[in-house]
Amino acid sequence: MRVNQKKYQYRAVIEPTDRNGAYVRFPYDIRAEFGKGVGDQVDVTIQER
Repeated sequence: MRVNQKKYQYRAVIEPTDRNGAYVRFPYDIRAEFGKGVGDQVDVTIQER
């Protein structure tokens, strides 16, 4: 299993979902960066400034 340890920093709006959740649009090609498609799980950390 390939693990991508690269850090991505960008500004984004936290957008609500219709199921009391939230998401952030990832401004890169997910398949090219992680070898996964849309809908696959990735781990993220959101830092508030």
